[in-house]
Amino acid sequence: MAPDYKKNICANITYLRKVHGISRTAMCKTLHISRKTLDLVEQGTFPRRLNFSIVYYAAEAFHTDPYHIMYTLLEETAVFD
Repeated sequence: MAPDYKKNICANITYLRKVHGISRTAMCKTLHISRKTLDLVEQGTFPRRLNFSIVYYAAEAFHTDPYHIMYTLLEETAVFD
């Protein structure tokens, strides 16, 4: 079964924002999206009008690979000290 990359993107965007303690407003600026779009993403919906640049903005901001944002669940692979 192929991974559901859109659900992974939504979960990972939410996870990254929360684990780094970033406000919704700041996350919107980082990802170049509106608050309404971020709300949809955090509810698990990948809006049709949203393009995949969100993956690259997130990868750049959080120093990770776009592959990980699309194909892994970061919360499940997180290592805490």
